[in-house]
Amino acid sequence: MNDARTSPLSGTPRLSLVDSTREESFPSLCLVHAGALSRLARLLMGSEADAQDLVQDTYLHAWERFPQLRDRTLARNWLFRILRHLALERLRGRRRRTRLLDVASLEPSHADLVPAEAETALDRLEAQATRDGVRDAIRRLPEHYGSVVEHHDLHGLKYREVADRLAIPIGTVMSRLNRGRAMLAEMLVEPALARAA
Repeated sequence: MNDARTSPLSGTPRLSLVDSTREESFPSLCLVHAGALSRLARLLMGSEADAQDLVQDTYLHAWERFPQLRDRTLARNWLFRILRHLALERLRGRRRRTRLLDVASLEPSHADLVPAEAETALDRLEAQATRDGVRDAIRRLPEHYGSVVEHHDLHGLKYREVADRLAIPIGTVMSRLNRGRAMLAEMLVEPALARAA
């Protein structure tokens, strides 16, 4: 009995219809957007090396999932969604790793191992603009989401403290925080996508 991926006469592997379609269509539908993806990746990641890794992973994910792309006219949007999702995952991971290393809690003998980075005036201005942009975006969220995000993420309250302060169940705090953060990410990332395109 012959495998569908093997030629019945020679027994040599052959491409399935999906694979041949992918090899024919992927370059013209996806690779043409490399420049725009690279610009957005640099904007989101902040370094050229991280941006290149992100674009490469975006294309890897797109290649693996190409058969799932139903409407070929939406390939560009689909690629940007993949890139944005991967960038958010990486940035969350970076933030978690940063929390693990609290330089202030290191013993003095270990402080010399961690390089000190001098903050420039431009860094401070950029950080302030980012904070202001986030605060403005939180204000634009629907009240029931915005208040939870503000109390938890800006003021540093724990779930229970937010629940007590807003007089809502802790499960509601968790779901509103999750949904509010997702809405906030869309507000902050979509303009970046538009600028990079």
